[in-house]
Amino acid sequence: MMKTIYSLLWFPALFWALLATAADKPKKDDDAPKEPSGTGLFEEVKVINIRLEMSKAAIDGLQKSYSNSAVYVSAKFEANGRLFERVGVHLRGVSTFQTVDKKPNFTVKFNEYVPGQFFHGLRKIRLSNGQVDRSYLQEFLAAELFRSAGVATPRVNYARVWLNGRELGLYLLIEGIGKEFLKENYHSTEGNLYEGDEADLDEHLEQDYGKRTRHRTDLQQVMQAIKEPDLRKRFELMEKVLDMESFISHVAVEVLIDDWDGYSMRINNYRVWCDHQSGKATFIPHGLDNTWADAEGPLLPELKGKVSRALLETPEGQRRYLARMGVLHRELLKKEVLLRRLRDVAAKFKPVLAELGKEKLQERSFKSLEQKIEKRIEFVAKQLPIEAAKSLKKNLK
Repeated sequence: MMKTIYSLLWFPALFWALLATAADKPKKDDDAPKEPSGTGLFEEVKVINIRLEMSKAAIDGLQKSYSNSAVYVSAKFEANGRLFERVGVHLRGVSTFQTVDKKPNFTVKFNEYVPGQFFHGLRKIRLSNGQVDRSYLQEFLAAELFRSAGVATPRVNYARVWLNGRELGLYLLIEGIGKEFLKENYHSTEGNLYEGDEADLDEHLEQDYGKRTRHRTDLQQVMQAIKEPDLRKRFELMEKVLDMESFISHVAVEVLIDDWDGYSMRINNYRVWCDHQSGKATFIPHGLDNTWADAEGPLLPELKGKVSRALLETPEGQRRYLARMGVLHRELLKKEVLLRRLRDVAAKFKPVLAELGKEKLQERSFKSLEQKIEKRIEFVAKQLPIEAAKSLKKNLK
């Protein structure tokens, strides 16, 4: 009888103890943010004031950084009236890399030291110093064009940045590519995200997200498909392992805006999302501050990216590529619309540059960009029908 009574008393006590333990358990790092990613950051063009504070030890740590070093140091981060006591910061960039005593590029990771910490629903942002593009417009425009073409691309806005009270100037604020980006654009986080910087899919790519395995079968299946010698069969195999509509649009936009530093033409500045739910890979543009360089760049250039080259070697791939390029040229590359958009965007950050005494430099770069865009649009309008006719004649043989 006493045993039964003790048992009845013991079970409720155990239940409440377990409940208390569960309540005290810290949240996992992959808990969902309380707001959709980017809320309050990208709905309108604006300049956001960002203040970073770092200890001497943190500054010393960054002084020892090298290009694209992923070593984080702790910093305070303040923006939009919100203060984060601990975020992770590291320097980034290759041709645009600058040391911390100048105007460096930053990656800011909000959950590096505080699990579950988000900034406007994002774990990570990039702050780009604009040293390659003094117009501060190329990355913004390219990102909008890729997204308008149906290619998932990080969103861009602007920031005015201070470090330990020293004003660094105007930056581009760029959405980080991570779990929130994947949810927002692909409605799936089941898969692997790889980082491409001057390396193709069959070389060593850093893995940013997903389950780490030695074999990387999701990348291997793409490379196997593009090696098929039968060109008609190759396209069929590629369509099974690639989000083909997105990829064709990706390559078409790269060539239209002469993104010479991207995947297709330099095997650089891209990410690959291998979605294990669909079984297909998608390419994501990244680092878009080198565009519109050659107004008369060929519409069927020699491509270094193996997947892009393999696509355009197939009759069906080339046909669909040129057809998509025609649609994008007609719908997106409207000269007056693009130039008006650029003027409206520039008007948002010009007061900052005027305060810093750099407005004239931006204006010169802007005029140069205008001329390049005008010439490129005119060239494509003349050349596209010629290339389409050549391609049709070649494929009918």
